[in-house]
Amino acid sequence: MSHHSISVRRPRKLALALVAALLATVSPLLASLGGGGARASAAPAFTATSGTIEAENLNGTFTRVSDTSATGEHAVIVQGATWLLTGMPAGAYTLTARVKSINARMNVVLANSRVGEFGVAGGWQSISVPVYVSANGLQLGVVPTAPLYGMTAQPLYLDWFAIAPASSGFTTSGNTILDGNGKGFIPRGVNRNGLELTPTGYGMSFWDFGWMYNWGASSVRLQLTEVFWLSGSCHFDPAYAGRVDTAVKQITSLGMMAVLDLHTSMGAATPCDVTTPVNDYRMADGQSVNFWQQVAARYKSNPLVAFDLYNEPRDITPNVWRNGGMVNGWKAVGMQTLYNAVRSTGATNLTFVSGTNWGHDLSSVLWQPIDGYGIVYSSHQYNDYACGPIAADTDKVVTPVAAKYPVSLNEFGTQCDSPDYNANVIAYAESHGIGWMAFAWNDNGPKAWSLLTAFDTHAPSPAGLPVRDALWAARGWTSYGGA
Repeated sequence: MSHHSISVRRPRKLALALVAALLATVSPLLASLGGGGARASAAPAFTATSGTIEAENLNGTFTRVSDTSATGEHAVIVQGATWLLTGMPAGAYTLTARVKSINARMNVVLANSRVGEFGVAGGWQSISVPVYVSANGLQLGVVPTAPLYGMTAQPLYLDWFAIAPASSGFTTSGNTILDGNGKGFIPRGVNRNGLELTPTGYGMSFWDFGWMYNWGASSVRLQLTEVFWLSGSCHFDPAYAGRVDTAVKQITSLGMMAVLDLHTSMGAATPCDVTTPVNDYRMADGQSVNFWQQVAARYKSNPLVAFDLYNEPRDITPNVWRNGGMVNGWKAVGMQTLYNAVRSTGATNLTFVSGTNWGHDLSSVLWQPIDGYGIVYSSHQYNDYACGPIAADTDKVVTPVAAKYPVSLNEFGTQCDSPDYNANVIAYAESHGIGWMAFAWNDNGPKAWSLLTAFDTHAPSPAGLPVRDALWAARGWTSYGGA
C-alpha cells in the first residue's frame, strides 16, 4: 500500500466515525421530538404474562408522532403491520390495542392470520380480542386494511398494546375455529327444534341429547324464540329460561357445543300486540337486542355455548342485514347491533352470523363484514324439491367466504325420503373444511325434514343415515357412542 493511499483513507475513516457519533447523539433527540418519518423497529419478544407496551417500542413500520391525548403524549401512525413478538407461555390471552382514527379499518393478526377485524372512527378507544398463543416468536398485532365499500381510509393511530392472561375458550384464526387448546375445531351436529314453537319443547331430555352424542355430534343447534323468553311479551313463560338452562347443561355436560339460535323475533308487532308466535320474521327487531343481552349474560361463563344471532334473514338488503333499517314499516335491527349486544355483556363466546336470502347468501360479507372477533358465518343449505344436488349458487355465495372466514352450514335438510341430498351437502362441507348441522332431530316424517324414524329407538331415517355415518366418521367411530 502506498503512502499516498494511506494519507487519503485515514481522514475518510475519521470522518465516518465522527458522522456515526453525531447520528448516535442526534437520533434519540429527533425521536423525542416526534420527528423522523416512517421507520421499521426491531423489538425483543414479549416474555411477561401481562403488561403494556408503548407503540413506539413495538416491531413494525410506523411514524412516531406527538399527541397530548396519548399515553406519554406520543403515539404512532400505523403504516404497515405493527406487532409484538410472542415469548410468553402458551395459553389464552387478551390483546388490547388503544387506537383512534377519523375512519380506518384494521385486522388484529396472530402469526399472519386474522383473529379479529374492526372499523375505527372517533377518538381513542380500546379494542380487545381473545387469542390463543401456541408458540414463541409469533407476530401478534394490527394491520391497516381497506375500508368498507364506498369509504376512504384515514390514518390509523396506535397508542399501546396490552396483553393479559384470559380464560380459555373458542376463538378464530383466519378461516379456522380454534378450541380452548388452540386446536382446529369443526362443528358437526344436528338441529333440535321445538323450543321455538312451544315453551316446553317436544320430548327434550338428557336421554335424547345423549343419543345425539351417540350419533357423534359435537354440536347441537337449539332453536329458541324471544317471544317466550322476554317478560314484555304476552307469550312470556317464566319457566322458559329454566328449560333452556336445563337443555344447555345437558348438551354441554356431554362435551357438545350448544349453539343457541334466535329462530324467531316479534317482527313488526310490539311485544303485547303479538297474538301468535307467527309474525314477520324477515329480520331481528329491537326486542332481539334485549334477548341477546339477557342470553349472553346468562351463558357467557360457559365456553361450550355459542350464539347464532338470527336464523334466516330474508327479503332485505345487505345494508339492512348488516346495519339495520326500515322493513315493511318497522325498524329491523342488523347483525352488527346484535353482535354488539352480545359483546356488551362481556361474553367472548363464539358467535354465528347467517346470511341473507333465508340465511343462504354470504356474498356481502366480502365487502361489508361484521366488525369483531370469534365470528363464524353461517349458510343455510336447502334446494327445494331437489333430492340430490345442492343449491347451484353455493360456489358463488358461500365458497369464496369460506376461503377467508370460518363458515358453517348451520341448517340444511331434505323432504325427500332419500340419503342423497344430505350426503351431498355433507360432502361439500367436508371438502371445504367447514362445519355443518343437519335439520331436524325429529321423527315426523320426510315432510318435516326428519333425521329419525322414531324417538324411542333414535334410528336414522334415510335422510338421517348419511348424517349419522358422517358424524361417526369424523370421530373415528363405527358404532353408537364409539363403543
